[in-house]
Amino acid sequence: MKKIKRIKTPACLTKQYKNTNKTVQQDRTEKWLRKVNKNKPNWNWYELDKCLKPLLLEMTQKHCAFCDKKFREDDIVPIEHFKPKIEYPENAFEWTNLYPICPKCNLRKGKK
Repeated sequence: MKKIKRIKTPACLTKQYKNTNKTVQQDRTEKWLRKVNKNKPNWNWYELDKCLKPLLLEMTQKHCAFCDKKFREDDIVPIEHFKPKIEYPENAFEWTNLYPICPKCNLRKGKK
């Protein structure tokens, strides 16, 4: 895996909700933990995906963080968790745990 120089945690994760002191990251982590504890780990990432993916791709110069393959414009680029979100649910929305990965590496990595 290639070392990546991480940018500051993006605003879409650090933004605070108006009526609470919670950030988006804290809120999503709590919801994810409840789902994992109830054995219902499906999650809709769309909202955060569209914010985080361009930042992750910019950090890696549009390369897979695992094999360094350059992504093409039409590639589907999943966001991968270095520490699996099922085993480490408290890190599911941790900025330093998120990486762009090519489908081949994603398949190879599995739940490791």
